[in-house]
Amino acid sequence: MGLPEPHEGKRQSDDEEQAGRLMAITFHPNPGTVLICDFSTGFQPPEMVKRRHVVVMSPRRRHHSGLCLVVPFSTVAPEPVEAFHYVIPVGAYPFFHPHKDVWAKSDMLTCVAFRRLDRVLLNGRYVAPSLRPDDFAAIQLAILAALEISHRP
Repeated sequence: MGLPEPHEGKRQSDDEEQAGRLMAITFHPNPGTVLICDFSTGFQPPEMVKRRHVVVMSPRRRHHSGLCLVVPFSTVAPEPVEAFHYVIPVGAYPFFHPHKDVWAKSDMLTCVAFRRLDRVLLNGRYVAPSLRPDDFAAIQLAILAALEISHRP
């Protein structure tokens, strides 16, 4: 995720630095926006239980509800891989893990409050990047597979 800046002592990685901080978003994110979600409170295994990247799936609403639907990402490959999993290969985006594939776990579609969400720390700056349309569309199809809803073009 970018080269460390010259600094006395050890500099934390963006992921390590972000793990110690969460500032709730104050905007309604667009579908396809990638954010960090704090699943550490109120969730229990086998639910997501730590901070991780998510992609916003729900459309922006005219009336700000403070909620949105997200699909979490994981660097742990599912076993077995199912139709509701979608892999983003290493290197496809600068804000994901630099050495591992990232998996959208569409069977874990979740409604979360904005207070759980924060922008992604990338090269020392907080950003709200988006997935490319083809990756977003593939995750939408994976959600349909998770819900066992057939897709007709």
